[in-house]
Amino acid sequence: DLSLEAKSVLDTQVQLEAQLNELTFKEAEISKLYTRVHPAYRALMEKRATLEAEKARLGKQVQTLPKMQQEILRLTRDVQVDQQVYMQLMNKQQELSISKAGTV
Repeated sequence: DLSLEAKSVLDTQVQLEAQLNELTFKEAEISKLYTRVHPAYRALMEKRATLEAEKARLGKQVQTLPKMQQEILRLTRDVQVDQQVYMQLMNKQQELSISKAGTV
């Protein structure tokens, strides 16, 4: 069973991972339009760096928890992140299907 602190960290970690995954999709789209020196691309990279720093900070916070809670937290986070990635990929697939149907 997770403590209140661990649940809070878990929720934040899952949100961060979701944001990082979304940035990966955006980066793929932006990289087709702009070079790495373009302000839009640089802003995206700055946002990624901020999220990565927050992720590292949370990782250090997790290390202060008991080992059993760390393991439960890691496994729960992995499942939730994988579910979110799956949903993001399904949404992208639907967007592409709609886009493809519109160009026919």
